[in-house]
Amino acid sequence: MLSNLALACPECNRKKGTVIGSRKYSRGKFIRLFNPRDDIWQKHFEFNWAIVRPKTEIGEITCKILGFNDDFRITFREYLMLIGVYP
Repeated sequence: MLSNLALACPECNRKKGTVIGSRKYSRGKFIRLFNPRDDIWQKHFEFNWAIVRPKTEIGEITCKILGFNDDFRITFREYLMLIGVYP
């Protein structure tokens, strides 16, 4: 059903798969991933130029699992920003 879909880039979609969260080793507590249907992006993340900075544990786990700040993604975001199409 289309109402159950959330837009994601192919890279995030591949990395997420069926993953719903992870345990944070420092606390051993299960932390769920960011849910674009229920969560507000600005509450969990912020931009520092082309780097996505987590603001919460949900943001931290999501950044780590989906690789928001992999070298290629940062470079690609910088390019898109320089040509004026991102964000």
